[in-house]
Amino acid sequence: MGSNLAQDAKPMILLNVSGKPLTREHINTEM
Repeated sequence: MGSNLAQDAKPMILLNVSGKPLTREHINTEM
């Protein structure tokens, strides 16, 4: 499950960087 979330978070981070609100998933990947 963790691996799946990490893979899904990858593209999500790119969108966040574009200017979208940061999500707890983004913080999880950062850690």
